[in-house]
Amino acid sequence: MKDNKKIRKILAIVVSFTLGAVAYAQYEDINQNNDESYSLDRVTPTDCIMTNNFDSACSNLYDLNDNSHLLSTSQSCNNSWVEFFFEPNEYIEFFVVEEFENLSVIEINEIIVTQNNHLNFNYEMQDETNLHWFDINNEISSLRIEIISSTQEATPTLKCGLKDVWFYGRES
Repeated sequence: MKDNKKIRKILAIVVSFTLGAVAYAQYEDINQNNDESYSLDRVTPTDCIMTNNFDSACSNLYDLNDNSHLLSTSQSCNNSWVEFFFEPNEYIEFFVVEEFENLSVIEINEIIVTQNNHLNFNYEMQDETNLHWFDINNEISSLRIEIISSTQEATPTLKCGLKDVWFYGRES
């Protein structure tokens, strides 16, 4: 009888130790998964389309060539747009729009960003910088940038446009 009690105590200790070890291992696994950092990568669209009042291909906005850009063929960018496509869908954390630093190009004042043909966000472009950062934090298949307004006092020799657009995201 005493041997049965001893065996039960030893068995209870072994089972408790085993359950504790399993629980600790699961806790460590959960902590490792939560602590894993992810890296942001530059995401390149698979395609793009735009209104026909620009002077070059919309892919110039995201290529790696420093001399590429997108300029209007007229003095206005108002109601012009460029749409980027991502196949497969990409999780985009944010994108950056670079305007020209050159004062002979009309500044853009306001844009509307449309994600996946239905989520619209209205943004005012700040005057103090030529780089504009826009949070997305969404898995998208398309993103459209529509120029709503640009500098009002345009002279006939000035054009409107964008220098670059970069997308940054991570694996979904």
